[in-house]
Amino acid sequence: MNLKSLIILDAMNETALCVGSLLEHLHGLLWSESFWLPAGYTWKDVESTPVKPRPQFSDVYLAIPLGLLILAVRILFQSQVFRPLGISLGLKPVKTSQATKNNILEKAVQTRLLDKNGIMGLAKQVEWSEGQVKRWLRNYQRSRKPGLLVKFCESGWRFTFYSSAFVYGLLTLWGKPWLWDTSQIWAGHPNQPVTWDIRWYYIFELGFYWSLMLSQFFDVRRKDFYPMFLHHCATILLMTFSWLSSCFRVGTLILLLHDISDIFMEAAKMYNYLGKRYEIVCNSTFGIFTITWFITRLGVFPYIVFKCCWIDSFVQLPAPFPGLYFLNTCLVLLQVLHVYWTYLILRVLCTVATSNQPRDVRSSSEPSSEEETSKASVPNGVKPSPSCPNNHHHHLNNNHHHHLNNHHNHNSPFS
Repeated sequence: MNLKSLIILDAMNETALCVGSLLEHLHGLLWSESFWLPAGYTWKDVESTPVKPRPQFSDVYLAIPLGLLILAVRILFQSQVFRPLGISLGLKPVKTSQATKNNILEKAVQTRLLDKNGIMGLAKQVEWSEGQVKRWLRNYQRSRKPGLLVKFCESGWRFTFYSSAFVYGLLTLWGKPWLWDTSQIWAGHPNQPVTWDIRWYYIFELGFYWSLMLSQFFDVRRKDFYPMFLHHCATILLMTFSWLSSCFRVGTLILLLHDISDIFMEAAKMYNYLGKRYEIVCNSTFGIFTITWFITRLGVFPYIVFKCCWIDSFVQLPAPFPGLYFLNTCLVLLQVLHVYWTYLILRVLCTVATSNQPRDVRSSSEPSSEEETSKASVPNGVKPSPSCPNNHHHHLNNNHHHHLNNHHNHNSPFS
């Protein structure tokens, strides 16, 4: 081996040692007992035993394959249950012509060069007429929009999960002391035993958010792909933290409070997709959702959950630990989101009450392929009149929840 090879090998060894040292240091910071646990406790003190089971790292790992299983169940439910149900209720599968592959035009769509001058330039580049370019752009846009039947199936699956999770969570927590007396949330922390029903409740909820994150890669790509991806990552991180730091009691309350309002939200969206025949039921369900939202998100959550985390924890625990401040900060950010979403709900209610043609408060809402077809839009910036008979009822009926689609389709109680 020559001198040059020895020098390269020595540099590689030094790099490997530096990387190993850095990873070991990061591992120590990540699993620092002083961050995760109250002062005076070590990981050995909170180890799980057959007599006194506690949260384990393996529970977090189990949620990943469980998320894949939930994803498979979702596909089965959507294809075998909600798709036939939607068709029987009048929704039709949308057949749109697929745009031919064209890298130049696809790049133009991504950069939004769709004004009149831009289309003229594109037509010259691909040697097409302006009409051909417009038709290609319309087909391309329609092929990427989810139809009402697809949205109905997605909301149907989430309605099923949220309903099942809420019923199971309520039955599980009914006999637990901290559901009725929040001072019990911190009693014995962090040496609180975890029963099998609580363990599975948490793991299934965590697995569900893993499935939501994974499903983004094969679902119809939405405008909020990257924000929602970060949203799911943050959710998984916070649920994992609350579990491993033995803050699962407050976590179960938060999950229960959020699941109940999501049930009515998804139900209202399902009725909305079914059209005018279900408008009264849709409006009534949205009203129930709004009332439930105000009670749980602006009432119980800040006045009960905040109290037990910001007051009771500092009174009952021997000393606050950094992880507790991290958890409380996340709860404050969550409440800020609640207030923002409440503002959007109130805007919709005011618009519906004062206008015959309410406008969607969320310009970023994702239209369906049926909406694109009915608008008969062209990519040169020309938009149909909002008073068009084909669109009037859709704008009126969709206004109740459309602004919530991007924020609440995967609304997480932990982010």
